[in-house]
Amino acid sequence: MFTFALIWFALLIIVLLIVPDKYFPKQKPRKKKHKYEEEYWTGLPWMGGEKKKKNDFWDD
Repeated sequence: MFTFALIWFALLIIVLLIVPDKYFPKQKPRKKKHKYEEEYWTGLPWMGGEKKKKNDFWDD
């Protein structure tokens, strides 16, 4: 049983060395932060709301 597992792992390593990297799954790129998160509405646009920029806490 041990020899079977050893042969199986050896074949697995050989296959992994032969198969090109393009067939392996890749990590998805991180989503970029939208610039729209810096702005917010003070109310509904059709009721006189305005778009304002968020202020940082330390900029007061």
